[in-house]
Order: sequence, then C-alpha cells, then structure tokens
Amino acid sequence: MHYEHTIQALSFIRTQMEKVRFSYIEPDKFVNLPPSEHKKVLILDMDETLIHCVDDIEVQEPDVILEIDFPGEETVCAGINIRPHLMECL
Repeated sequence: MHYEHTIQALSFIRTQMEKVRFSYIEPDKFVNLPPSEHKKVLILDMDETLIHCVDDIEVQEPDVILEIDFPGEETVCAGINIRPHLMECL
C-alpha cells in the first residue's frame, strides 16, 4: 500500500507541482524541479531525517537555537540537533 502512495505522490509532483503555490512561502524561495525526465532529483525530509528537534533546550544542549516568532504570540526558542555526518553527506 505504501508503494502506491509513493507512486501517486511522485506522479503529482511531476505533473502538478509547478501549478501549486503556497502563500506562506516567499516567491524567491521556490525551487523548480528540472523539466527533463532524464535528471534525477533527491528530496530529503528535514525533520527527523536531516535534523532533530530538541524537546527541552534547558535539559539538553542543542547544536542550534532558533527563535521563532508566531504572529500575535510570544517568541519561542527551538533547539535543533544536526544529524551526524550531515555536512559530509550534503
């Protein structure tokens, strides 16, 4: 069953992704997929694949602390750990 979902997702990306625009992403941040079917594209999920969120930054020291501003709310500090050997892999 998971195989069918993957095929459906890849088909959607190939045929529809250029039509999708997300209002919360700035236009200069878009990455267009290559139009040629002969080019390979590697898409990696960031959360829990490339990075790992730290549950409590006061107990565990993260590699990076990000300040996240939520509109109308207070700023939250999020701890991020970079997976071992990520930079060498990239």
